[in-house]
Amino acid sequence: PLASTIAKSLYVYIEHRKKFTDNDQKIIDSHVDALSGIFANKITDDGGVVGSELLKTLAVLISKYGD
Repeated sequence: PLASTIAKSLYVYIEHRKKFTDNDQKIIDSHVDALSGIFANKITDDGGVVGSELLKTLAVLISKYGD
């Protein structure tokens, strides 16, 4: 569920973008890094505290750097 939630967040973020900025790339890279970490560390279900913090961090990045 955590990986799916992060993948959906990424999809929603880039879904209607026609042009990508450096800030967009930072957000995309952060999502990819989060997904890589989930799989590398075999995090399951919602990831507990780690999962919650990942989602909060991504939300902050999107609100700060997204438009």
